Amino acid sequence: MEDTRDRLLAAAAYMFRAQGVHGSGTLAILERARAPRGSLYHHFPGGKAELVLAALDYEARRISDGLTALSDSGIEPAAAVIVFADELAGALEASDYRLGCPIATAALELASDDPQVRDLCARTYRTWQDVIAARLTAFGIADAQERAEMALCAVEGALVLARVHRDANIIRRTAARVAESLMN
Repeated sequence: MEDTRDRLLAAAAYMFRAQGVHGSGTLAILERARAPRGSLYHHFPGGKAELVLAALDYEARRISDGLTALSDSGIEPAAAVIVFADELAGALEASDYRLGCPIATAALELASDDPQVRDLCARTYRTWQDVIAARLTAFGIADAQERAEMALCAVEGALVLARVHRDANIIRRTAARVAESLMN
């Protein structure tokens, strides 16, 4: 059975993706996690600030694990972009356009005022970029870091636009263009 701490992390991560950090109150997180009120401070003595960092790290690792697994599968980089983007688009559609990227949401909402969140977001994006760059390098593609940065920027931006326009095909079209550019 999932423990209370894990339920709190999952609930917070979900709510941050859906409503942002500021729009997610601790009582709503506790309710979604089916956790008693005192459990938040028991598991996160620093309160919501500590929960925010832990939940963002939880989501960052989950997404990093997915990218790494895709990369480790041996798939060519262009195909990997298409597969990953299709997963993002499908998840966005399944959530009725409610769930964006938790890292982007936190970066936009908190990074200018909270150095810990900014550092976590920067490390996360660097990790994702490095995973993509390693795959490109393995296929002998030049300028792997720059191309990985471009791919990450394009897909993250497409996710934001897709959410706003309620059109997940924006992600798919962007991924197709990114895939083309990665191999040229």
